[in-house]
Amino acid sequence: MLAESARSDRVSEQIIARIDELLSAVPPTVQSGRERIVARMVTDICAEYEARVGAGTEPAQWTALGYLLTDACAGLLSAPVSHPGFSGL
Repeated sequence: MLAESARSDRVSEQIIARIDELLSAVPPTVQSGRERIVARMVTDICAEYEARVGAGTEPAQWTALGYLLTDACAGLLSAPVSHPGFSGL
């Protein structure tokens, strides 16, 4: 699973540790669920974008995609918690 492989990577471990630190007030179930959503979102969006670029239907603008994903991840991770007991994942 991606979440498990990400935790085995040194840089990913540092990123997850920093997220955990910054979101210490967020319940662990919500935090874990959000981390999984971020991992899946980044992987799926990058794969889809790579396919479109490879097919020639879209020009490669990886830096712009990186900014878009950064903003989306920041919004997801900093969103208010409306149901603290359920991660759904």
